[in-house]
Amino acid sequence: MRPLDLVVLCSLPGVGKLTVAHELHRRTGYALFHNHLVVDAVMALFPFGSPPFVDLRESLWLQILSRAARERVGGVIFTYAYDRSVDPRLMFKLRDAVAGDGGRVSWVELACEQAELQRRVTHADRLRYNKLSSLPVYLELQRDGAFPAIEYPAPPLVIETTRMAAADVAALIAERLALPAAG
Repeated sequence: MRPLDLVVLCSLPGVGKLTVAHELHRRTGYALFHNHLVVDAVMALFPFGSPPFVDLRESLWLQILSRAARERVGGVIFTYAYDRSVDPRLMFKLRDAVAGDGGRVSWVELACEQAELQRRVTHADRLRYNKLSSLPVYLELQRDGAFPAIEYPAPPLVIETTRMAAADVAALIAERLALPAAG
């Protein structure tokens, strides 16, 4: 058992977090805990953005990752999309939840050009995970300030993905964070 090595992939919806996370999982063998695993479970009972939804979503994210740190599960990849309904101090809470058990958190912020983001957000694969996939809805949410930038306890690794394949982004993350290869 190894201490938790948590890699948090953050970005606007549609940039490619889950696609990169899958590639990073293949490259490192790290477990993949994408945010929609919790989001979808909570949405089964409570509307998105409602007080119980917001409370349960954050609580479950923190409880699961804190437990992973206590159990020393090793490497984990977590995806997070900017969302105004999330406590802006979430990344600090996450760091604190895992640090006491020797866990390490690395933040990776993925970005891409607006035209590419608009193309990606409508990709059919997003429907499979109940993700935002309507460009008009995305643009309306963006205009309304639904995707505020987040605060990090330490500067994130920032990667511009517009012209990069997901496998190349994952390779760059693994290299820059000195992540082990799978196997």
